[in-house]
Amino acid sequence: METIKERVLKILDWEDIHPHVSRSRVPFTYHHDYLRTNYSQFNGKSCGEIAQLTRNSSEDLLYAGCLLGVCLNLTTADLMFLNESELKEFAKLFKVCHILLNNYYKT
Repeated sequence: METIKERVLKILDWEDIHPHVSRSRVPFTYHHDYLRTNYSQFNGKSCGEIAQLTRNSSEDLLYAGCLLGVCLNLTTADLMFLNESELKEFAKLFKVCHILLNNYYKT
């Protein structure tokens, strides 16, 4: 069974998603951006502060946040070019990542 990291990296390589991804930002900056945007305990924190606060995060948490952070930069039009199986895989992983992060970071 693939890890969340492996599944996220595979999706980030899809040709319709890839143009929206800066490899130098995977996984940390996208993860930090997503946390800052969606969880009040990270509002106003720098990437360095978030890195310090999340230094014990698992790879699953880092890559889950990374995928959701990448999604902040996608539009509906970007997703329209995914084929049906890609869209289902993307939606399923999106839900898993969202649940994982909410269970871990919600206060």
